[in-house]
Amino acid sequence: MKKSLLLFLLILICLLPAIAQDRTVSGTVTTREDGSPLPGVNIILKGTGTGTVTDIEGNYNLSVTNNAVLVFSFIGYQSQ
Repeated sequence: MKKSLLLFLLILICLLPAIAQDRTVSGTVTTREDGSPLPGVNIILKGTGTGTVTDIEGNYNLSVTNNAVLVFSFIGYQSQ
């Protein structure tokens, strides 16, 4: 009985990373008015301290899990 329980827990621990399924989200942040790129936009995973900042061309890449919510913020603009 203990061996089967231990085996079950070992299998469960091995499968947990597959359940989380991290993936990379990428994109470009631009202005609505003329479509110019916005460098320095903060992109944070809601409820965490994990995030990134757009580069000089407004591009970003961020590793997220399923159902992640991204919050975009920039000085002078409303957070989205």
